[in-house]
Amino acid sequence: MIKPLLRALGGTALALSCVFSALSPARAGQTITIPNGAFAGGAAYGNSADGSGNTNDADPNNNILIINVGGTVNGTAYGSITKVAGDATGNTVTISGGMVNGYVYSGYAYAAGDATGNTVTISGGSSVQDVYGGYASMASGNAIGNTVTISGGTVNGTVYTDMPMLLVMPLATP
Repeated sequence: MIKPLLRALGGTALALSCVFSALSPARAGQTITIPNGAFAGGAAYGNSADGSGNTNDADPNNNILIINVGGTVNGTAYGSITKVAGDATGNTVTISGGMVNGYVYSGYAYAAGDATGNTVTISGGSSVQDVYGGYASMASGNAIGNTVTISGGTVNGTVYTDMPMLLVMPLATP
């Protein structure tokens, strides 16, 4: 069912995930899968909290983004990002033979908050750029207890388990 729907949308997994986010209430524990043959033309999110208070303003905790063999994200892949003060905790990005032509963040606390207990797992023939288990972009935020596991594939950049901003500007604005 997902493949025909993705093909009907022009193969855009991002559109599919946005549809799911818009239709589901704000809650933690969302799972988004980018299957074989699917292509996200921009960023892909397990969940994103922007502080709007709308029903699609998601909980940035315990979310999962899966990119399977043949799935491609032509931008940044986020397990979860919070663009308002708050923590990004317990999120997972699993890339099993897929490709990400951008950064990978499992938990990204863009505003004041901590990124803790997030996990990135890369296996198979995966290809990615820089990988962040957890990223806290404000000087007051902490990135603690995040994990990156690589059992196969290629990382064409740097791997960070815990990355607090420490008075430098983030590389990319989400």
